[in-house]
Amino acid sequence: MGTVHSALPEKREEIGYESTTMRITLIGYGKMGRMIEEIGRGMGHEIIHTIDIDDSPGEAEFSGNWVENSDVVIDFSVAEAVVSNIRNAVAAGLPIVEEIGRAH
Repeated sequence: MGTVHSALPEKREEIGYESTTMRITLIGYGKMGRMIEEIGRGMGHEIIHTIDIDDSPGEAEFSGNWVENSDVVIDFSVAEAVVSNIRNAVAAGLPIVEEIGRAH
């Protein structure tokens, strides 16, 4: 993981990338969620909220201050939650990035 972080600033300069800080909510806080958190923070983004299986809203809509403060939702949860997470994000007006392929 350290290799990825150390290479990123050089690559961003090389391609003329201008930093825009995103406020990210992560759904699914297992191995991949924690990796995305590390990479995001290493790139200067803010992880403002995490949702794991114990606090998943399910069919209920997203609620809380984090909804208004998020720029994007990144979902690394379970396949069974994808449809409700997309519906909740759309209802909240939040863009969502879904992880749809996972090797088991």
